[in-house]
Amino acid sequence: MKPYPTAALALLLSLAAPAQAQEPDVDSPRYQAIFEINDLLSGQDEDDIGRFLEERLAPALAERRDELAYELIVARDNSAQLMGATPEGQHGARVRLHLRSGGSGSVTFALEPEPPHRFVSLALSGFDPDAEPLSDRELAKELRAHIDELAKRDEFSGTIVLARGDEVLLREAWGLASKRYGVPNRPDTKFNLGSMNKMFTGVAIAQLVEAGKLSFDDIVGEHLPDYPNPEVAEKVTIHHLLTHTSGLGSYWNDRWEERWTKLREVDDLLPLFADEPLAFEPGELFQYSNAGPVVLGLIIEKVTGQSYYDYIREKVCGPAGMLDTDCYEMDTPVPNLAMGYTMSVPDGASGEGFWRNNLFMHSVRGGPAGGGFSTVDDLLKFSRALQNHELLSPEMTATVITGKVDNGPYSGYGYLFGDDREGGVRSHGHNGGAPGISAELAFYPELGFTVAVMSNYDEVAATVSGLARELIERSAAARR
Repeated sequence: MKPYPTAALALLLSLAAPAQAQEPDVDSPRYQAIFEINDLLSGQDEDDIGRFLEERLAPALAERRDELAYELIVARDNSAQLMGATPEGQHGARVRLHLRSGGSGSVTFALEPEPPHRFVSLALSGFDPDAEPLSDRELAKELRAHIDELAKRDEFSGTIVLARGDEVLLREAWGLASKRYGVPNRPDTKFNLGSMNKMFTGVAIAQLVEAGKLSFDDIVGEHLPDYPNPEVAEKVTIHHLLTHTSGLGSYWNDRWEERWTKLREVDDLLPLFADEPLAFEPGELFQYSNAGPVVLGLIIEKVTGQSYYDYIREKVCGPAGMLDTDCYEMDTPVPNLAMGYTMSVPDGASGEGFWRNNLFMHSVRGGPAGGGFSTVDDLLKFSRALQNHELLSPEMTATVITGKVDNGPYSGYGYLFGDDREGGVRSHGHNGGAPGISAELAFYPELGFTVAVMSNYDEVAATVSGLARELIERSAAARR
């Protein structure tokens, strides 16, 4: 297979990788297959599909050759542009493409684990421009069927809530919260949020702006006069911190490795990165940062006189009714909390093909950048409280969730919220990802949907949320 263009490769990875995940090996068979599918569906040579079916299908797919030929031709005729890809299992992925009709379609595949890495499964969805719109009940039924298949292959463990307005259409759980003790996940099981805590931090800052205690244009030094890095104190604004344009990086470094069991308060995190120079002049670039929200957490503490954790409980979780959301300390027993499972080993390299728990792979306590816990029920409550303006005024809500910088085609980033416009359908929210952690929240204000997915497996919440988005987009496009 031919090498993939660098620019397109950068685009794909920006869309495919969860916020805290290890960068994927783009030379691997999985990622080369993603590029191969994109080339196949964007090409003009009519013989390409025939050659692909002859050379790249494993014997198990031989009986489906004619069916796949027709589906690939329809997909080529209606597809326009690669939007991203999400790994599925150890040897597969789900590729999303923007359609000329305005929606999106997907190609899901799995490869042989050994050379020549032929396709052992291949499924296309959403490319039929004449499809009828789905009812809410049909949408939920089809989404459940997809998740059932993932769970049967042990590729999904977790929970989902799909709602339209206040009506819950799907609320179910799959898999085990504890493999050691055989405890099943429940719809109200608590899972690690990963980076999704950032949304709570963004809302907290906006509340303080509305209260007249901050301005988005304030520099760090106005509120943290003893901040140890003068460059940050004098140049970086709250706006920069909220939009990942500050030049600050992350705190997942050697210092974190040495101290991670002792990092329990927000100011414990500052020494991990405070002396690092900015990667670029503030405002010049978008670069995802975990250090930036930590600084915002310190500003919240300084301005309010409360700990970050107390403020979020009182002013964000409290009004929304989120009673099962908090930054629990991992060495304290918490009822109904799922253990994370990953096939990565502690140094982040590929694992040995069996599940191990992630207890020694992430922080002992989460904070402003991520690592807290919640449930899909609480995430739905958060979505509804935000859209009903119970946390912020209508004007400030719009300010927070509306994209300020682009971080991909059809995708912007607001004040610690994503602003996605794929398939002509707009949604807001955030994701979270790390070994044994994957979570997604997406709410669709114009259509009324909310999708919350939480999993104690790597990466797969993005797959499920993406499936939901595809079905929502397909139904919305069919109604136009």
